[in-house]
Formats: sequence, C-alpha cells, structure tokens
Amino acid sequence: MGDKPDFSFWNAWWKEKFHERVEHIRANPQVDYWDKRARDFSAMRRSNDYDYGRKTYAALRHILSADATMLDIGAGPGSFIIPFAEKIKFATAVEPSHEMVHLLRENAAEAGVSNYAVIEELVQDLPVGGALDRAFDLVTVSLVFWMYADVWPLILQMEAYTKAYCAIVAEIPDKKNPRSASSCDVEEFQILYNMLAAQGRFANVHTIDYRCERS
Repeated sequence: MGDKPDFSFWNAWWKEKFHERVEHIRANPQVDYWDKRARDFSAMRRSNDYDYGRKTYAALRHILSADATMLDIGAGPGSFIIPFAEKIKFATAVEPSHEMVHLLRENAAEAGVSNYAVIEELVQDLPVGGALDRAFDLVTVSLVFWMYADVWPLILQMEAYTKAYCAIVAEIPDKKNPRSASSCDVEEFQILYNMLAAQGRFANVHTIDYRCERS
C-alpha cells in the first residue's frame, strides 16, 4: 500500500474550491442565500416526495433501528427529517435559515410528522462538550459543507455529537451530464473522501441516484 493522502493538500484544494463557489454568490451562503431560495427549494424536494432523503435513508437503514435518533445538519425544508422521522424514533434538525425552518414545519405537518425538533442556529455556533455530545445514533450533513472554507472542524463536531455513525452526502461527477461535469463543485466527494482518509477515517461509500424537478 502507498502512503496515505496528504491532508494539507486536500484541505488546501477544498479552500480553493470554496473561493471559486462564493465568487458566484452575492448573498451570505450560510443564511441569506437559503432564505431567498427556500420556497423554490422546498417545492423541488416535495415534487418527488423527498426522494433524495428516502434514498439516503435506504442507504443507511442497515445501521438504524426503530429506536434510533438522528441529527441533520442543514436540514432545509425537511429533505431528510421527514423521511427519516417516519422510520426512526426522533429526528433533530439544525437549520439557521428562518424561511427554511418555516417550510420544514409546514412540510412536516403536511406529512403527519411530529417526532422532530428544530435547532435554529448555525452549526458552528453550537457547543461541543454539552448536551448534544454523543446524543445521536446518526449525524447527517448534505449541501452544507460547500459553504465553509474550513470543513474539518465541522466534521469533528459531527463526531462529537454521535454515539455511532456520521454520514456525509456529497456530489460526485455525472460524466453523462455535461452540466454536472462542468460544475465547480463536482470534486466535493473526492476531496472529502481523501481528507477523511488522511485523518484515519476510512469511509464506507454508497451511491444514490435521484431526480427532482425545479421551476
């Protein structure tokens, strides 16, 4: 076996990609951007009955029991919270966008889901070493890491909050889709995988394929 990946190399590459992304977004990508996109984004997730979250749950169901609890970082309009809460004991959402939280509650009520809670904060503002530590069977994150220049502290935060598993859902290139293949964030999975490996975290990888509709 060869040498393990160089963390500093992958960390620097991540930061380079971060700066490429934010140049195209005028709003604060952590809150304002999602406040403005919330209603359209919610409609997209609802258009196929949260297929993205349902397929993610299907990939993780072997590690979850009916008594499991989860923490979803960047929960949005309930993409994961709704399909997971239908199958497990309790789901907790971390979501700083007020508009997204409003729609999450609206969507959960429509779906008949009540076994959830919302923490309306930026994840980096939550404490480590408190009540959240080792409180969940699963901690998930999707469509969040691209908004941060330094993701490793967030990964360590995920690890602090779980007593069992973490799941990072990241994009991989679709070589058959020119739009996806030319996107500036198609390397998200590759960079994160190698960052994890460089720090001794050897991820189990599952792929999901889903479609959604946007206005």
